[in-house]
Amino acid sequence: MTIPRLLLYLVFILQVSFTITGCSQDSQEKVNIKSEAGDIFFEASQIFGESKPTNSGVEVAEKDTYLFTMEGDFTNPWDRTAPKADKISFRITQDGLIDKFRAYQGAKEVWAVNLPHIHWRKLGGVHVSNGNQ
Repeated sequence: MTIPRLLLYLVFILQVSFTITGCSQDSQEKVNIKSEAGDIFFEASQIFGESKPTNSGVEVAEKDTYLFTMEGDFTNPWDRTAPKADKISFRITQDGLIDKFRAYQGAKEVWAVNLPHIHWRKLGGVHVSNGNQ
């Protein structure tokens, strides 16, 4: 066996090893997001003033991103003059980051709040003010 052929085998084995390891880690993260859905819903409902949201759901929105939805009576804690919403949706990436909260009355979006690079576990510590976001 020549050295180039041996190196080729070594590279192949390393690629397979990293692929298998990467897949198992991705699967673990996905399981964690879904298994933590109850906590995520609780934190979000506390921010938006709805103690008992209904029809909560989580689904895969796209690769490595989950779409969370809740129905209830929600207020925008960053802008108290914004209209109330009856549905909230938000996406969480595989690593736990939230991209944006969207609020709806029926099918119409009535407000949205960007929270770039906020991990869902830090939702309880998000600063709420009376200013517009």
